[in-house]
Amino acid sequence: GLYEALMFEEADRILDRTQIEVKNFAERFRIFNGSEEIMAVLNARIKQIQALRNLRSYDYQIAQWQAEQRYNRIQKEKAAAEERRRKQEYMLAVEYRKAAQANALKWWAIWMATRPAMINTTVNNVIINR
Repeated sequence: GLYEALMFEEADRILDRTQIEVKNFAERFRIFNGSEEIMAVLNARIKQIQALRNLRSYDYQIAQWQAEQRYNRIQKEKAAAEERRRKQEYMLAVEYRKAAQANALKWWAIWMATRPAMINTTVNNVIINR
């Protein structure tokens, strides 16, 4: 990408330099025979460089559009991955909550079953085995 950008800037410099050369040539040598043919060649070179510059500009715009599309696609993929991660974390949290509730219910039942016996044994000083 850097090379392409440098070549694009170099084409601009060459275009500017060629236009200055044609202007200087026209000012200095217009009165000589054959100067028109040389100016025609130089003007053709300017048109070629301008066409190349326009083509490179179009290629640059296409590259920017493709980079934007790639960025948008990557952002969508990241958002989808984040959504999948959140759903997975939610499902794990739900499973953890269900397991904790089942464990609490098991221990609650055991605690409730032994609690009255403990109260009875302390009140009556009798050990009741269950």
